[in-house]
Order: sequence, then C-alpha cells, then structure tokens
Amino acid sequence: SKDAKKKLAIERAALKRADGLCTKFVSFVSREAENFTPEMASDLWDIVRNDATTDRMTRNYLPQDVKDVPHAAQYGVATLIPPKFGYSVEWLRENGMCVDMIRVGKSSVEGAGRGVFAHRTLRKGSAVALVPLLH
Repeated sequence: SKDAKKKLAIERAALKRADGLCTKFVSFVSREAENFTPEMASDLWDIVRNDATTDRMTRNYLPQDVKDVPHAAQYGVATLIPPKFGYSVEWLRENGMCVDMIRVGKSSVEGAGRGVFAHRTLRKGSAVALVPLLH
C-alpha cells in the first residue's frame, strides 16, 4: 500500500542517517584516539545518541552501547536490530512471510550448486528462518 511504502522510505532514511552517524563517530574517535579514553568515547556517544540526534526514529536505530558502534559503522545498524517476530495476520496476508535475513543464490563452493545464505551479518544464536517441523 502507499502508506506502507511511505513508512518503509522513512525507515530506510533513518537507517541511512544512523549508519552515517556511526561511521562519522568511528572516524572521529579513530583520528583522535590518543585524546580519548574508553570512558570519554562512551560519554561522547551518549551525547551524540541522546542529545545531538533530534530525530527519534534515527535515535532508536543507533546502538545504545558504544562498543557496538564500530560494528554498526562497518556492517550497518540494521545488523544490530533483532528480527521482528509476531507480524499481524493482516500483514502476513498482504506481504507473505518475512525472510529478510536470507537470500537464495549460487554457492561459491565449487560443485555445491544453489543454496540459502545469510543476507546480512547475524549474531551468534540468531534465528535465520522459521520453518515448521513436520513429523
């Protein structure tokens, strides 16, 4: 629907802003490494996240812990967002299943053929796809 597309565009823009903030933060702290203790970097991140970022959606996508910022800068903040479970029946009827963490493709392993691969960096223990078990 038109509203869903508009919401998705707004979310993507917020993710892009959050990615940019993480990248700039890591770049700045790396350049000034001799002037920053880990505590100072953490305090600065709190200021960036809580005070300097006025857009609530962007702020919500930013990592809370400064230790996650380098990962977000390298792989994107979306890789730190837990997958959404519990979509409404209406959403599933309209959009089908949500399997945004996997892609189908040709394996880079010679002779392996096609397979299902992680589409983004996943944390250890993450659910990749929910598949019903048949007895």
